This record gives sequence, structure tokens and C-alpha cells, in this order.
Amino acid sequence: MTDTPQRESDRGQRTSSAIRGGSGVGRAACFAFVLVAISEGPGVVAKEEVAAPSVGSPAAIAAVPTSKVPAAGSAVPRNEPGPGQLSSKFAIDYWDPEKSVPSAKDRDNNPLEFGYFLQDLLEKAERARKDNDFQALIRFYRAVAKAVPDNAKGWSKLCEAYEFVKDRDRAIRACKYAIERPAVEVQDYVRYVNLVLSKDGALSPAEVADLKAVFEHLEKQGPSTVFLANSLRCQTAVRVKDVAALEACTKEMSRLAPDDAKTVVFQWSLALEKGQRAEAERLIDRAVKAGVLLENIQRMQKVTSSIGSRGQKIAKGAVVVCALALALAAALAIRRRGMTRGMTQRLAR
Repeated sequence: MTDTPQRESDRGQRTSSAIRGGSGVGRAACFAFVLVAISEGPGVVAKEEVAAPSVGSPAAIAAVPTSKVPAAGSAVPRNEPGPGQLSSKFAIDYWDPEKSVPSAKDRDNNPLEFGYFLQDLLEKAERARKDNDFQALIRFYRAVAKAVPDNAKGWSKLCEAYEFVKDRDRAIRACKYAIERPAVEVQDYVRYVNLVLSKDGALSPAEVADLKAVFEHLEKQGPSTVFLANSLRCQTAVRVKDVAALEACTKEMSRLAPDDAKTVVFQWSLALEKGQRAEAERLIDRAVKAGVLLENIQRMQKVTSSIGSRGQKIAKGAVVVCALALALAAALAIRRRGMTRGMTQRLAR
């Protein structure tokens, strides 16, 4: 396809707009992919990996179909770049965008066009999100992850997409790849931990060990992530009924942020585990001052009232379910506020 002056003008305007963050593709996403695409050397996507991915490899996830391709005759163009695409060289098959990912040779010979291609994928994914077309969203982010497998961003977005459709196992695998790669962000760790903890039934020793490794890694990233690491550690301790671990992490959280809502909630959970009704009631008062939602305060009061006046422990299951639900709710609230507190910062691997 030959570029027209209008096409070149549109391409330049959209590229500039995307970099400024004015389009559906924000500045961070644009730079994360375009700079990686241009700067990475040969071999980012090995032909052998694409042709015969090993079980559990990034390419293996990309090879798993999520929806059937409609019969021939679809109105969506499949063989050449559409009028809305930035790339004039790499067409995107709407129904199977993974097949559109250029080979390593074509990518390296056309780095700028590859950057445009990635922007096209991201914009189509954003459009799918706005349309609540989550199967299309998954298709486009699988293609992004396949195109730039050594960068966390594509895997992070793929994990998020799988989470939307409640495909926990694939979401966990995608998030796992994200946290093992450059450009990982704090939110990737939070999502990964929450997905693992959402498992029905007990966690396996391997899952617990993997989570501990995540917490230890976060603690090494600097002061800004130590509190997060301990809050996730406490969340896990409540989930697996590890009172000793819960005591240790609440102590550290109290040292770092004694009035934080999550600190108070986990201290309350610890008091329940120990059958300390008076302490639990005192912590509910602190939870009110810390800004815990009224509905959660009422749940805390209901559970606390079930402890006998002599301090008998309540049923373990009730404590775990309620405390974990509160912790998750607090985590979501803090994640929303965290955008202004550096919660989406990039971390070193």
C-alpha cells in the first residue's frame, strides 16, 4: 500500500498525540513499547519459540485460542493496513492479530514501522476495552505480549484482560511473566498476589513460597515499597491462618504507618485470632478514625461481638473470610489512592 500525503499527515499527528498522551494510547504505554521495539536487538522473538512454544512459555500462552474466528466474508479487512492504522507495512488481522506480529527480521529491518504497529495494537485494544469486548481485548494484548515478550507491559495488560473475564489461571501466568520482566510496576505485584490468594481452597506450599519471594523482592526495592510488601504479607498470613506471620507483619506496618487503615484492619484481625475482644473493639474505634467504610465497620463489629466475654476465639473460618474480605477491600481503596502516591512506579528486576 502506498502512503498518501493525507495518510502521512494523519500518521504524524496521531503519533505526536499518542506520545503526548492525548489518544487512547498513553505516553507511558507508547514509550514502553516503541522504545523497546527500536532499541532491542535481534532475537526478542525467536522463530523456534513462535513455531513450537514449550509448555508454560510466554509463546504457549499466546498460542491458546480464546475465541473462534468468524467465517470468511467478515467486513473487517485482513490483508492490508486499514485506513486508521499508523503502520503502512504491518497489517493487523482483527480476528487473529497474533498472526500479524512481524518476524524478528522484519521487525529489526523496520523499527519505526514496528513501533507504529505496536501503537495500532494498543489503540485497537483500548477501543475494545471501551466497547466491553473483552475477547478482542485479550486477542490484541496477546499479540502485544508476543511482539515484545521481554517487556512487562504487554504481559501486565494481558493479565488484566484475563482477570476481566475471570480466567484466573491464565491471568496468573501472564502476571507471573510481567513481574519477571523489565518495566514491571507495583500494581503488577499487587494483582499477582490477589490472584493467587483468590484460589478456592488451601494454597499449596509452592504457592506460599512463591508469594514470600515476591514480598522479599518488593522489600528490596526501597522504602516506598516496604509497607506494601508487609501489607501483602499480612493479607497472605490471614489467608493461610499464620498467626506468627500476621503478628510480624502488623508490627512492621505499625512502625511504618500506624494510622493507615490497612494497618488497623490487620491489627484487628490479629486480635481476633488471639481472642482479644477488648483489643478488637478498641481497634474498631481506630478503624473509624482511619476512614474504613461504614459497611466494613459494621462487619467488624458483628464479627467482634461473636467473641465471648471471656475471650474465647470465634470460629476460624468466620475470622478468615471476614478479615480477608476487609483486607482486599482496603487494598483496592489504597490502590486507587496510590496513583498519587507512587504506587504505579516502575521497579527494578
